Amino acid sequence: MSSLDDYLRRSRQYVLETEGTVGATPYDEVADRGAAREHWKPVFASFDKNGAPDLSRLAAQAARFLEDDGVTYNRIEATTDDDGKPTTVSRSEPWQLDVLPLVIGAEDWKAIEAGVEQRVRLLEAILVDLYGEQRLLASGQIPTRVVMEHGGYLRLAHGVRTPGPHQLALAAVDLGRGPDGHWQVIGDRTQAPSGAAYAMENRRVLSRLYPEVHHDVQIDRLLPFFNACRKACADAAPKIDVPQVVVLSPGANSETAFDQAYFASMLGYPLVEGSDLTMRDGRVWMRSAGRTDEVDVIVRRVDAAWTDPLFLRSGSRLGVPGLLDAARRQTVAVLNGFGSGVLENPGLMPFLPALCRELLGEELLLPSVQTWWCGDEKARSHVLAGLPRFVVRPIDRDKGPSVYAGNLDAAALDELRARVEADPSGWVGQEPLTLSHAPVYIDREVVPRPVILRTFAVSADDRYAVMRGGLARVMLGSDPSAAQTDAPDAAPAQPFYSRHGQSTNKDVWVLMDENADPASTGWLHDGPSYAPPDPFFASSPRILSDLFWIGRYSARAEDLLRLILSVREISADLAHTPRGETGEALQTLRQAMTQVSTTYPGFLDSPADVAAELRSLLTERDRLGTVAQSLQRLSGALQEVRDQFSADVWLALGGVERALAAVRDEGMTQQLGSMRQSLPPMRGRPLRNDQLVRSSETALVGMLSLSGIFYDNMITDPGWRLLDSGRAIERALHVVALLRSTICMRFTPYVDAMIIDGVLTATESIVTYRRRYRGRAHIEGVLRLLLLDTNNPRSVIFALDKLAISAEQLAQGDPGGEVKKAVGTARTLLEELDVVGCSRVDQTGQRAQLHEYLGELYDAVQAIGQRMHEVHLSQVGEQRAMSEGHYAAEGAV
Repeated sequence: MSSLDDYLRRSRQYVLETEGTVGATPYDEVADRGAAREHWKPVFASFDKNGAPDLSRLAAQAARFLEDDGVTYNRIEATTDDDGKPTTVSRSEPWQLDVLPLVIGAEDWKAIEAGVEQRVRLLEAILVDLYGEQRLLASGQIPTRVVMEHGGYLRLAHGVRTPGPHQLALAAVDLGRGPDGHWQVIGDRTQAPSGAAYAMENRRVLSRLYPEVHHDVQIDRLLPFFNACRKACADAAPKIDVPQVVVLSPGANSETAFDQAYFASMLGYPLVEGSDLTMRDGRVWMRSAGRTDEVDVIVRRVDAAWTDPLFLRSGSRLGVPGLLDAARRQTVAVLNGFGSGVLENPGLMPFLPALCRELLGEELLLPSVQTWWCGDEKARSHVLAGLPRFVVRPIDRDKGPSVYAGNLDAAALDELRARVEADPSGWVGQEPLTLSHAPVYIDREVVPRPVILRTFAVSADDRYAVMRGGLARVMLGSDPSAAQTDAPDAAPAQPFYSRHGQSTNKDVWVLMDENADPASTGWLHDGPSYAPPDPFFASSPRILSDLFWIGRYSARAEDLLRLILSVREISADLAHTPRGETGEALQTLRQAMTQVSTTYPGFLDSPADVAAELRSLLTERDRLGTVAQSLQRLSGALQEVRDQFSADVWLALGGVERALAAVRDEGMTQQLGSMRQSLPPMRGRPLRNDQLVRSSETALVGMLSLSGIFYDNMITDPGWRLLDSGRAIERALHVVALLRSTICMRFTPYVDAMIIDGVLTATESIVTYRRRYRGRAHIEGVLRLLLLDTNNPRSVIFALDKLAISAEQLAQGDPGGEVKKAVGTARTLLEELDVVGCSRVDQTGQRAQLHEYLGELYDAVQAIGQRMHEVHLSQVGEQRAMSEGHYAAEGAV
């Protein structure tokens, strides 16, 4: 019997046991008295045809796929800094995804789709009135205090209209199904709704887990929704030609950074931050490689109040000073418009049925959970009289979390009652909704858990298009009111995503209507073609800087891995060599390993010292110059420009991180074993060489894959030029530093040969050298190959040639030719190299001339990077807050 068959059997037993008991029995999304519901039958039929799924294996695969794609959710937590001042920290958590989908039948979905579409039309009509004529306030159909006491209402936005046909472009509606099988609205998300890209990622993963099911069962696609989003942005543009659209993000540390980047990537728009944009002549411009480009549409993922520190929240560093004025002039369209967050107010819910009849002439199709606004005396008396059975919510989430009064003791109930009575218009009471249950795979068992569904809608001509799918969240705890309350220690602005371990997510499969054409939606359209893209657009200094350092950190990690493996290989070869002079060669190469990486420890005399140092160079993130530290910086830079890369990048990076984690875990295992057995400390017990070598080789393969992605999968635009320049600079610096730390002192011919062999192996030039010089080791040949050979991709001159090409390609952003001059200086220095003279040894046994020359060359290459930073990567001016304020989390999720 499969896990799902067992679930059906137990669901029947549960119904029999609960019949006649007090309280409503939750609706089961899969089972109806032990039999599969009609919309699940095609899925079960596919399982029967292809074999019952191994959920344990699928769960492991799903976690691996999500890790490979770099899917995370950032938890924002309040804390204090070293001075005791309040601040926030961002903690990245892996995205949680259940391996069983939430399946919704075609007929059921029609009702959801119609209800969501109508609701968003209604919300837009309310929004237009609140920031226009305000008839609803004047007539009392919406109490004034419901609106004016909500933080999402922006008085300065009155009269500001988006140029397009809709004032509310994108919305999300959270739904729960009650015991009667009908859906109710738990909350509306209109500020800057998130989750659409998470939904697409969930679909990507489950389609890989269940390819046979996707072949057998007609499941609606999600891609048409993103096509509709793209069209909505074009329709909102203030001018009719091809618009320039950007997605405004709070940054890589915001809660839903992955969702923002993937959303921007799906739409094909650049992901920007406030510092990338500027105002001039009442218009918004984007800094792009030494110039500015006008922006027509901004899809904001920053709360509206934080988007303009001049007119709105002066402490913000997330927005653009004067953006509200540009929106008022209609020189730019901001989606969603300023002040749309007021529609998230639960205080509006009791008035929506009447407002729907007034504004749309229709009956409300999707009811809200039963809600009483405590500003009304009768409603307040009703709530306070039965307080323990209500979920009590502030109308503005910034004022604190919601709470289920039934979980409070007598003292806490009295305190809550006093707060409501002191500010009645700021609170609502809601009946807890007994949510439907869906099966979730937990701890090798399929169990029922409460589920809520987030749906998405985007403006489409005169109506709204609803994503035929969505994002489902399953509560793993036992509190039935959890979907309507915020965890006390969670960010108040984040009710949908709860703390790691308290919930998981599901892909939502909407079964396609039998009369639908599966090929009716997709990429092709009959509209006008777009003009060729400008390669310099979306090349702001911040983006270019991240790409430049992606190049540097990736090359730094790759080159250090090669050096570590080279030193390890030679150490193994010479470990049992009887000649005593091998110690000098090993010591020189080991010291070079730490000097090139700039980690600079003391001398490595014993095998234990060497093993500990190798482990440190591979795994210590807090030590400057290690592989782990470079990878951490690389990952951070990639997160900042995630929209610029395909998922292949995260697949390669995930493999590298897992390889290094194996070294770290092996070290921890040995350390724990030493503690249990009272053995000497870890430093005296070397890491198993086979694990270190195997993990290092796996990590190197991952870095080579990453390099291949950079060069084979990326367009050669200015961003790629900066990435390539970063790699070229780092590679040149590595070669120069390695030569300077190894061959500037003469030893015996045997030792010199061993050192040269290690250097050539680390620079991947050993094969070429052996062919060219027939295996004879001499310094002149090494210098010519690694410094002057224009055909050797590992040589310094090869790197300088690449930098010269990039300088020429980026000349538009460097009118003074500063980078070109710096490259010319380094190249002149190479042309003046006296190979014979630098190879000579002085009376002290050193090649002092070579040591001095390599130092000058190192500084010259460093200067190229400095000029690039000054010319292409530095901001015009650092964005500063106009007054002190705290970082604003993305609120509407």
